[in-house]
Amino acid sequence: MTERTAAHNRRLIMKQLPFIFLFTIFIASCSKSEHDEILYNKDFDSGNWLLVNVNYAENTLKMIDEEAILRNNISGLTILQKGECGGTTCDGFLMLYKDGKLIDRKEYLNNDALIESTGIKKAYKFGEEVFIKPNGEKEFQRKWDSLTRKNNYPTISRPQPKNIDIIWNYRETPANTR
Repeated sequence: MTERTAAHNRRLIMKQLPFIFLFTIFIASCSKSEHDEILYNKDFDSGNWLLVNVNYAENTLKMIDEEAILRNNISGLTILQKGECGGTTCDGFLMLYKDGKLIDRKEYLNNDALIESTGIKKAYKFGEEVFIKPNGEKEFQRKWDSLTRKNNYPTISRPQPKNIDIIWNYRETPANTR
């Protein structure tokens, strides 16, 4: 290789370097982290867990309350990067509760962007959601206790600006149909 050819090659590489750099960043940003799943790194051996998948565009609510299924499917529920909402309205939400408190929440654009393992799909139960606004602490505790004795999954919500506790309750639909 002559010195002239080598100099020409160096100039070509220098011109292409910004494109190579941008391409590398683009490719790296398109890959999902192995830890982006909502179920990853959670201790399903302690507490009462509930996973809720609600899709308002399709009017569906599915849930899983079996810790063993959640534990065995920690990589079984992922939202593709193309499914992140970005500046538009999301169709669906994944919410993970432990002992009635929201632990994690992820939004997804539509079902095409949601990857669900077979174990997750088979374990879903159809459900519905209602909210109850108790009057004071005593009524809150009485309603909470009555809901935990039945086939309900009460959760605590504290909407702003009033900063009061309401009960957001999930329950299976009769005969587990939608």
